[in-house]
Amino acid sequence: MNDTNDEYNSNVLTDGTNDRVLDIREDGLYLHGKKTFLLTGEFPYYRLDPQKWEHRLDCVKKLGLEVLTFYVPWNFHEAEDGNFDFDGNSDPKKNLRRFLDLIREKGMVAIPKVGPFCCAEIKHGGLSTKSVEEDLSCLMKNREGEFVYYPDINWPSLIKRKSLPSYLHPSYLKHVKRWYKAVSESILKPYIFEMPTIIAIQVENEIPYSNINLANPYSWGYGYFASYYSLWLKNKYSTIDEYNELHKTELSNFDEIKPPKKLELKNRKNWLIYQDWIRAKEDYIAEVLDIYSKILKEEGINVPLFHNLLMLEDLAPTNYHDMSKSIWLGVNFWLGDFKEERLELFDDFEDYITVVLRCKLLKGTQQNLPMMSAETNWGWAGEKYSNFLTRLTIAYELDGTNFYTLIDTNDAEGYSTDREPYPGNSPIDFDALKSYQETPLPEYDLGFAASKHRTKPSVTILGL
Repeated sequence: MNDTNDEYNSNVLTDGTNDRVLDIREDGLYLHGKKTFLLTGEFPYYRLDPQKWEHRLDCVKKLGLEVLTFYVPWNFHEAEDGNFDFDGNSDPKKNLRRFLDLIREKGMVAIPKVGPFCCAEIKHGGLSTKSVEEDLSCLMKNREGEFVYYPDINWPSLIKRKSLPSYLHPSYLKHVKRWYKAVSESILKPYIFEMPTIIAIQVENEIPYSNINLANPYSWGYGYFASYYSLWLKNKYSTIDEYNELHKTELSNFDEIKPPKKLELKNRKNWLIYQDWIRAKEDYIAEVLDIYSKILKEEGINVPLFHNLLMLEDLAPTNYHDMSKSIWLGVNFWLGDFKEERLELFDDFEDYITVVLRCKLLKGTQQNLPMMSAETNWGWAGEKYSNFLTRLTIAYELDGTNFYTLIDTNDAEGYSTDREPYPGNSPIDFDALKSYQETPLPEYDLGFAASKHRTKPSVTILGL
């Protein structure tokens, strides 16, 4: 590796000397010391009756899968009074300790995704109400001065929209540290060191806030971020005179510079203003992941950390190259419009090109690092569509993939912002499993997209 790659990989690569179950090395991913194609599956425990947890884990085991991923929603485990429940005292579904104990008993391992933001089609994306409402100055604003909302798009009339916080606002960051400390002490550290079950952790999710509309450079950045922008300009330009010379302005100090609200490319000055605005946002996003990762490391977390990229194809405000400096990046694959007539068919050439682009972009960004699909759609499409999508991504040098989601659930009414059963087309089908509670389970195969009352797989991806 050259020096540049050393700089960008030193915070990500592991060397197998720290008793880790999962190692990230230049030549691939290692599970239990053996190089592997890492297959993982999403298991949203908070959406499922805890009495069904063990049965579903047995079904997952029959699929041949041993690595589970799941969000740990902040607002699910924190009560209004600020106390945290990881033992099920207020709701059996919150007994995350029991869920992890079951995973361990089954000989499986876990990759929790601790946010603070999750999305996951749940209320407010998993964000704590207290963290957002304690100091309203932390809330993001758009160029019109309006709050930026988390879009509970499927049921907007049933669940009130909630405003989104600025990632690094001091008030919000104080609560993020409080959440990370609570989940680290109660869950992460005990199940990393005392009862080794957790092998990696996802930090944040699909920044910025799982919303491709926030790729618009003028969709956010007019609240607290404006002060960050001013400081960023001061750090980039040594003096206001240097700024004035390049931008053809006559300002007396940096505080006079206002965030741009529209794109104007009439001259060189306009172009420089646009570049400054975009670059400041890119640096900000990279800094968010760096700071959040350091908070977890300061809590004593030593397993690999990663982030699941939003599907922006490296559009502003995300700069994959800079983001990968502090954390391992995974990409996700949610393609097509999933209309009923397309559920079983991968027939869009644009989707095909998107798959190729994302794989090549991730590989070019993280040279000498393995590539992982943090989410491959196996819940909102049909078996043939998802199977082909998985095969296609593997063909472009992926070292692992996550089946999102692995099981259908139907027990999150009032908390879910999406349809139920959720998501409706997972490999382990909710309705089919109901009938198997009193009868022997069929012989599952991982590539069989799955039960649907059938006993023999029609598709196999393990045979690749």
